[in-house]
Amino acid sequence: MAPEDGGARPRPPPGAALPGAPADRGPALPVPPPPAPPRVPPMPPVRSPAGPNDPAQARFAALDHLTPVQCAGLGLASLPAWTAPPAFLRSEYAAANQVVFDAAASVADYSSVDGERALKMTLIFNSLLLRSTAHGGRRGAAALARRMQLFLDGDYSTLVSEWEREGAAKAAARQAHRAAPSSARRTRSGSAGGSVSKGRLVRRSKRLAARGRVGRAARILESIGVADDTDQRVIDQLREKHPVRAPGAPALPRVPDDCPRLEVDDSQLLEAYRRLEPEVAPGASVWRNEQLRALTQLPANPTDPRVRDVLKAHAAFATKFLNGDLPEWYYYVTTAARVIPLIKKPAATVVDVPDVRPVGIGCAWRRAVTKAAFTDAVKADAQRFLFPAQLGVCTRGGASQLIFGVRELLDARQDFCVVSLDFRNAFNEVDRHALMHAFLGDASGRVRQLARLFHCMLQQESPLYLGCAQAGLRQLPFASAQGVQQGSVEGMLGFAVALQEDLEWLDEQLRAHGGVARAGADDVVVVGPPAEVFRIIDDFTERVHRRLHLQVQPAKSSCYIHPDHANELEAHRGVYPLGCEPPASGSGEADAYGVTVWGVPLGSDSYVRRKLAAHAERVAGTSDTLVSLLGPDHKQLLWTITRVSTAHKFDYWLQHNRPEDTLEACRQLDRKLLQQATVALGCGPLDDDGLYGETSVVRQRVRLPVALGGLGLRSLEDVAPAAFWGAAYRAFPRLLDCHSAPGGAGARGSFEVPALRARIGDMRSQRCWGPLMGGSSAVGQALKEAWASMKATVGDEAVQDSALDQRAEEALTGNGLWDEKANMQHALTSVLEGASRDRLAATLSARPRMDPERDCWMALDSYASAWVTAPPCGATAMPQAEWREVAARYLGVPSPACRPHVGKPLGSTASRRAQHSRAIDAYGDALTCTQM
Repeated sequence: MAPEDGGARPRPPPGAALPGAPADRGPALPVPPPPAPPRVPPMPPVRSPAGPNDPAQARFAALDHLTPVQCAGLGLASLPAWTAPPAFLRSEYAAANQVVFDAAASVADYSSVDGERALKMTLIFNSLLLRSTAHGGRRGAAALARRMQLFLDGDYSTLVSEWEREGAAKAAARQAHRAAPSSARRTRSGSAGGSVSKGRLVRRSKRLAARGRVGRAARILESIGVADDTDQRVIDQLREKHPVRAPGAPALPRVPDDCPRLEVDDSQLLEAYRRLEPEVAPGASVWRNEQLRALTQLPANPTDPRVRDVLKAHAAFATKFLNGDLPEWYYYVTTAARVIPLIKKPAATVVDVPDVRPVGIGCAWRRAVTKAAFTDAVKADAQRFLFPAQLGVCTRGGASQLIFGVRELLDARQDFCVVSLDFRNAFNEVDRHALMHAFLGDASGRVRQLARLFHCMLQQESPLYLGCAQAGLRQLPFASAQGVQQGSVEGMLGFAVALQEDLEWLDEQLRAHGGVARAGADDVVVVGPPAEVFRIIDDFTERVHRRLHLQVQPAKSSCYIHPDHANELEAHRGVYPLGCEPPASGSGEADAYGVTVWGVPLGSDSYVRRKLAAHAERVAGTSDTLVSLLGPDHKQLLWTITRVSTAHKFDYWLQHNRPEDTLEACRQLDRKLLQQATVALGCGPLDDDGLYGETSVVRQRVRLPVALGGLGLRSLEDVAPAAFWGAAYRAFPRLLDCHSAPGGAGARGSFEVPALRARIGDMRSQRCWGPLMGGSSAVGQALKEAWASMKATVGDEAVQDSALDQRAEEALTGNGLWDEKANMQHALTSVLEGASRDRLAATLSARPRMDPERDCWMALDSYASAWVTAPPCGATAMPQAEWREVAARYLGVPSPACRPHVGKPLGSTASRRAQHSRAIDAYGDALTCTQM
């Protein structure tokens, strides 16, 4: 109703109660002020456009009228680019790179006009040369060649004017597209909305599989999807994950002049660029991994010195970049990141918004040069600084040590509880000021050498963008202002170093009571007596909040103790909930208790098995998704993903859980994998236990590795004992300090506590598993039983002179010494599979000569299994019908093409009389032997 005076109703002042509000609600809460916009560092001044006849000394003057943000392509005018230069233009592209980076590295004063121009050119030149052309093929390559020649001739004005014209046209088109009603918008797939078509997903997956990136191909198909980034509710979720820098927060501490500098040379860059993965989504910049890889694929002895010295120029500039020698505005644009709101949990209804997880993608060049700086020596120094409190960063096999160490300590001291602490948004909220002090205050000098790198990466509030180069980039109204940046190479190490002081304090407090504190990145696990643990955790929580601005979330943390001491835990745990896994609905079973340590369940047997069953259900769900997407029309791709990806999704839990606990989950997944393989191969019901039981020849061949005449779809139930032994072999000898290591030098252990020292001894010096298996250790008994089951499976003859030809208590490899690089799982699996192959060969040799399965086995040669590993594209791609026939012929099962026609006569009437009325058989042998 309008006011009686006919005027507009006045708005209540902020903080005032609304008219008609109940009086007992008290004063209204103050309305928080809107967050301040992200801080932008001072940018170079914009100058008048350069003319075409500038003197030679004004090189790159054509960029004077452009801002660094424009040069970096950050905005609606961003232009898509070729993924990589054509092969015949790699030398020209390398020469252009050398010109740009040599000019930038040679600048003495980056605040000068020449310095600004050189830095701008490093941002824009890739777009000048490789932006998408109107045509593909030869015409597109010719356009790129023309641009390369213009650049090498120094005609930058022409290149810049063309670039500006195309960018303006793109920006206008995108503005018009966004102004149109949402119902009228069309995606590139041709449908309204933002979904990506199945065809595009499959084509990209095939490209990735052809390059050997089968795991990534599978993840693309299994992903729930990306949330609608135009929904304000999604943007609000992203804002919550990126806290603002507090007003008046001090600037990062200055790096002193005596701080060590990082050095990057051309050999390090060569190795880093070569290892870059193709087909990786780009960040906010134009750089792509393929463009950097192209600089490593040049002629062996180039005549042009610019081509020969391109990586030296890159290395010289990268050294300055990583040591913070460049202006702050340059780091502002190069640390810009593209944010993708991946769906973590789908929306409950069509009107709700899904729960999203932001994934940041930074500049490909920045990631590459940072990887080059993280040499083996740098990572070894970082590992020595963090070990043993932090096992999730820079520690080889740290996950296994964390899991086995916590499990064994809980088994040895059943009066100890375990608490898994959860930080809220840890990586994005850790205080940058405290992080820098951690690096600068390192008295050992092991991580202080990285202080310059972290300072230049974290000093500014890095802008964040939605969208992509194809659709234009939209800057978000908030920035990466706190914490370490999403998608950065150095981020996890930075967080670990910042947390280390408090983590070591926590561990020291617990050691006084026989306990430990260990972390796997941001997952902190505390073990000790309940009466002390929760008091110490409260102090730790207050410390990290005061010093790092991190907040422990008790509601998302969990704790557990052996049931015999449950009352003591209840008396002290306070707000920390018990880790609980409810039973299946209607089962009538009780709740099961435990905790999850780095994804692996520890606790009661029921808790562990229910958690493993839930993981198996998730893997089975991805299998169903793949079958529905690929089964009808893309069987070869489905088979490739089945063999390389789906079959290994449960490996992590196989390695870190007792075989008896994984048994039911393994059986469930083995059945699901056979169902997926049945659809993928299309040659018959391989999952039919009545037709092809576990002892059948076909099922045995499916289980054998490809090199032994099989399909490589190993049974998880059969692999479980070897996988568990492999992880234990890597972890247990590293748990305790070793005082008699080779060469006389001692080695620190990750869980050196009295309870474990008395329980398992020093395996690296005693070289014996006897103390572990001879005591009351549940893991020790599981290892002993797994060893016995593998020996029984193999048989006495096959055991001789193999890795199993010894007692479990003396399980070793090679010359009898513990070898940290040895792969025990591979050694044991080879014995098991070799014995299976010998048994199968003996079975088939006893079959009649005309037996189809025997014929196929005897006909195997080194090329017969090439189709099993052939990528599903290019020359090795097969039509669906051919693929099914190849699979059937390899396994010796009835032909899918002939099966419906069994018994029908072959050829014409006359030919049937001449050939005594031969009929089509199930395997197609008569058909292949008939002269048509």
